[in-house]
This record gives sequence, structure tokens and C-alpha cells, in this order.
Amino acid sequence: MLRIAGMRINPKTNGLHNTTFNSSLSLRKIPEGKIDLPVNARLTPGRWSPDATRFTFTNTTERGIELWLGDTTGKTRKIEGVRASTPSWAAAVADAAAWAPAPPRCSGCPTARHSSFRWSNPTAAPSPTSHWSPPGRTYRKASAAHRPRSPMRTCCGIRTTKISSSIYATSQLTLVDAATGKTPPIGKAGIVESARISPDGRYLLVTTIHRPFSYLHDARAFPKEIEIWDRSGKVIHNIASSPLEDRVPINGVITGPRSLQWRPNAPATLMWVEALDNGDLKIKVPHRDRLLALAAPFTAEPHEIVKTEQRFTRYAVFRKRRARFCGRFRAPDAPRAHLPD
Repeated sequence: MLRIAGMRINPKTNGLHNTTFNSSLSLRKIPEGKIDLPVNARLTPGRWSPDATRFTFTNTTERGIELWLGDTTGKTRKIEGVRASTPSWAAAVADAAAWAPAPPRCSGCPTARHSSFRWSNPTAAPSPTSHWSPPGRTYRKASAAHRPRSPMRTCCGIRTTKISSSIYATSQLTLVDAATGKTPPIGKAGIVESARISPDGRYLLVTTIHRPFSYLHDARAFPKEIEIWDRSGKVIHNIASSPLEDRVPINGVITGPRSLQWRPNAPATLMWVEALDNGDLKIKVPHRDRLLALAAPFTAEPHEIVKTEQRFTRYAVFRKRRARFCGRFRAPDAPRAHLPD
């Protein structure tokens, strides 16, 4: 087990250490309800395709994390040539694979649904054996004149180097054809924090982590690039280039885009939140946050949907293209809801 950037990583699998697994899966309302599973299975919960005809799950072995594909007959098969890479906090919710809707029908387009999958970089160097510091405590002496004190809480048990973070976290996005098993890559390899597919299946919202890494904060605070890609991996639009989050006040938020997500009742509309108070609750302002939206082809300026008097927390979308937005000033306070047209 390795302690890297605030995470506990199993270097043999590129997955999280002390992960909870399932040892068996079963289906109901089919003959016998049994599923063909690998021997000594260590499984994640299955994830169904949108049409409910197939499902995916991963199986962790001593050599890595495998991707498996099954159908409603109970038959399963391992997708050859891919190995999952899930060394992140998001991996705890089994997001190594996600079903992608097929793009709009066109002449020559495949009809089989695809699964978007994040897997280990096959070109990564072998695991290091001697770059760790000798046993015992490691001390770093920093000058306050060169580095002002960070207002953020620091994390203990962090061991981060350029070598370890690159080897154990680098991954490659790919599409897995559920019918043929083909795995064309999407874009270039990198430290992928998240990849979310637009409702129409045309675009991906991709967040990648890059250097400089930190010895004081976990990976969630590392510098990031937030981009919109097409299905070939071409960058369509850069949403934000976030620096190291070492100047965020305690109980505060970053000043750039946060809480990014696709609007579920629109083909490809991205929504996010930005702070209007520099992310600091101590600053008195009439509105804390504002919610913005940007629709494909992402060439116009984002338009403002609503401002919230308290810190934005979440939103819920209803039918007829309406939504409710909630904000909260501090944890004990009751949230307030907004219902714009």
C-alpha cells in the first residue's frame, strides 16, 4: 500500500487500498438467475446500460482491475486489452466505467451502444522500486518569505512525487464497443479525475490533474484542466485552468467554476457555479454564488441563470425544463430554494 496525495493506493492494481468488494452477483426474473463469474471474484456492483440489455462490472485480481461485460442471459465476458485505473476518491463510487448513449443516427454509424471506460496507461513506466525516501520521518524546511502560509487545512500521510503520481494515476479514456469489444482511445493519456458524457452522447466533460503536485494537500487540490472534448478526444472548449487550491479559506470555495455537470433535460448544456465573494464567507455581499450555463457548440458567452444569497449546494431539474436551486450559508442554517423559469 502506498500513501500518495492523500490516497491509499494498491500499486499492483492501480486501485484503492482496502476497497470493499462483492463476491457474487445474481439476476432475478431470468432462468435460474445465475451469472457466469470469474473464480475468486472481487467485484464492484454492476452498472446497467440505458436500454437494460447489458451491464458492466469490474473484477480486481493480483495483477490489475478487469472490465467485464454481461447481458440478461447471465453470460459474461472479460474485455481483453483493458485494465481499469481507479486511484482516486471518485473510484469509491465505482465510476471506472459509464455507459455512453450512441450518437445521433447517421449513415455508417454503428448501432451498438458503447461504454466509456477509464483504464491504465499501457505505456507507463514500470513501478519504481527505489525512489522512496529511507525509513523514518521526512522533514521539509520552507521559508515564509518565499511561501506564505496556506489558509487551508493540510493533510497528513501524504507522500507525493512526480514519479509516483504519474505512474499510479495516469490513465487513458477509451470507448469499449459492447458488440465487438473494440477499444479505440479517446484523446491523450493523463491523470483523469473525471469524465462525464453529455446526454446526447456527443461530448465529454473531462477534468485532468497536472503538475505542480503538492506535499501539503491531497489530489483534490492539485491544479486541473477542465475541458469539453468530442468523442474523438479533440478539445472543443476549455472551461477553466484551475491552479493549486492552497489559498482557499477554511469553509470557503474556489473562485473559478465548480460543481460542473451536464443539464440532464438538454442535449448538451453545461452548468456550473462561480463564487461572487472570492469564496470567503467573511466577505459580506448581497449574493454568494451565481449559476451559469453554456450550450453546444460552446462558442457563445455563458449566460447567468440565477444568483443565490447563500452558498450554492445543489439543484434538481424537473420536467418542462424547470429547475430548483438550493443554497446554504452555514451548516446549521435551513437551505433556501429558488425556482426560476
